Amino acid sequence: MTKRASHSVAAIRTRQRIVNAAAELFHDRGYTATGLDDILTKARATKGSFYHHFGSKKEIALAVVREIVSVRFARRMIEPVVNAPQPAAAIRGVIRRLRTTVATKDLLTGCPINNLAGELALQDRDIQAALAALFEQWQAMWTEALRDEPRLLRSAGMKNPRQLSLYLVAAIEGGQAMAKAQQSREPLDAVLKHLEQTLSS
Repeated sequence: MTKRASHSVAAIRTRQRIVNAAAELFHDRGYTATGLDDILTKARATKGSFYHHFGSKKEIALAVVREIVSVRFARRMIEPVVNAPQPAAAIRGVIRRLRTTVATKDLLTGCPINNLAGELALQDRDIQAALAALFEQWQAMWTEALRDEPRLLRSAGMKNPRQLSLYLVAAIEGGQAMAKAQQSREPLDAVLKHLEQTLSS
């Protein structure tokens, strides 16, 4: 490997450490409570290396949304449903896994999308748009998955698949917000159990 290539690899790794550190800190502490020095300390990076990759704290927040939050979110909520032979059953499986496999600590620190939206949706249009796009993608994929489920729509009392997917997404996010506020997983567990039953009707 040439010296230039080695330097390039090191720069990429440093950038990734910074993004990973920011993602963890924003989730645990919140965006506002996380300072640049906190990110640099956790990432073992210098201020110069930060500004080599990012022009501001806002830029690192956008990178966290696009490169970390969106990937983890897609892996958990969207990919299991895409092209599944039984999409409604796949959604039910996603909900069941949320209820049975997600650690209590992760639930009580809140949904990363919800956390950032609560802090920044009214303050920064670019971050708000990036977060809204994730919700829209989630709802669109689940709407498509429920398109051929008229019996399920009837039993849930919904007019169309978009209405049902919006209900599911809003219920999950609301349950996570309550779990964080009350520092108890009981609200989310109750919501997820009900949604599982709804999708089994």
